[in-house]
Amino acid sequence: MSRARRFRPDYLRYADLHRCAPAAQVLFAGLLNNCDDEGRISSSADYLAYELYPHEITWPGTAELIASIPAWLHILEAGGLIQTYNHTVAVVGWPERYLAERIDHPRLSKLPPPPMPKAVPTQIGFDLTGNEMDDARRRRQLVDKSGDKR
Repeated sequence: MSRARRFRPDYLRYADLHRCAPAAQVLFAGLLNNCDDEGRISSSADYLAYELYPHEITWPGTAELIASIPAWLHILEAGGLIQTYNHTVAVVGWPERYLAERIDHPRLSKLPPPPMPKAVPTQIGFDLTGNEMDDARRRRQLVDKSGDKR
């Protein structure tokens, strides 16, 4: 469902947006207007074509339009603007990066949240996730209880 939103005036100047094809930029503007309060929308090409291009649905080139939407989504994802997963699109940096307003009464999304990133190798080792986080927390508690400050 479309929403009346006020966007930051400089969002069209973002370099990562301008690295994308013009058709993908128009799709991104449509995603911003139609995503829910948590920045998510269905990634079904038929749904996006119906929501974002309502007058082109009766146009003779509708099949080509619907067929090109997944490619435009891929361009936006490669540019770091969106994340696609489980037939869902999530706008990266939503709402802080794009909205010039605060969402006063946000509604919970009916779509699933993006998956958590896996542990990524770093210079020191691995980012702490899951069991490693629990182990580090337990070690810190043991050190705090013993008063040993190594």
